[in-house]
Amino acid sequence: MSKHKVALFIVFLMFFFMVHIPRKAYAYRAPKTPLRCGYGIISGFKTVNLGREVIFSHDTYYADNFLPNYNVPGSAGTTSVGPDLEFAFYGFGFHRPLSEHVLLNAGFGVMKDFGTNRDRHRNDNDPRVFPYACFVYSDSNVGGFSSMGLSYYMKRFYVGADVEFDVIKITHALDRFDRDHTQKDDILKNISGGPKIGYYVFNNLSLEGSALLGKYPSYNVVMHWWFFK
Repeated sequence: MSKHKVALFIVFLMFFFMVHIPRKAYAYRAPKTPLRCGYGIISGFKTVNLGREVIFSHDTYYADNFLPNYNVPGSAGTTSVGPDLEFAFYGFGFHRPLSEHVLLNAGFGVMKDFGTNRDRHRNDNDPRVFPYACFVYSDSNVGGFSSMGLSYYMKRFYVGADVEFDVIKITHALDRFDRDHTQKDDILKNISGGPKIGYYVFNNLSLEGSALLGKYPSYNVVMHWWFFK
């Protein structure tokens, strides 16, 4: 089963069990979440599919001119990132009611990987062993996002759609004696959009799942902690 299917399955289970929790479990909560202007903190998990591997060919570091074929382009080997990337993200959100049931929402923040997006190995032409060998790596460990959308609110549930703009930084570098020497940075930009579904667990806490389609599709699981005006 692919990572995308797993993410969607988790979102499905999350909302399935929320619907089937006995109503008495919510007896101490307000009957519904009021539609008010609010600011909040957002955090969650995102998977991004690049549709391909981003491959980079590394040259040998100039100071390692004693290594075989040090002056041959690509002699240190190749590394790749993708096609599936995973990020945790954190940021800030805002929403504002447009009518009795419709909310306008917006958010922005940063993305950080779990350490699963890195491809690292010893130089192909370096016979030395750790800690004396030189390593090459590619990594997509950071990024940013901004989003805007509409939500239709129905008591504790809401559905809607979002448009999101993502920026992902991919670094190709050398690691010599625990010091990084960047060879190239690739910046991937993506606009995506798609449906979402959410549920207010408490009046100021909601959980949301979305599937955003674009050049680099993403699947998001988001927690919103709201502070109402």
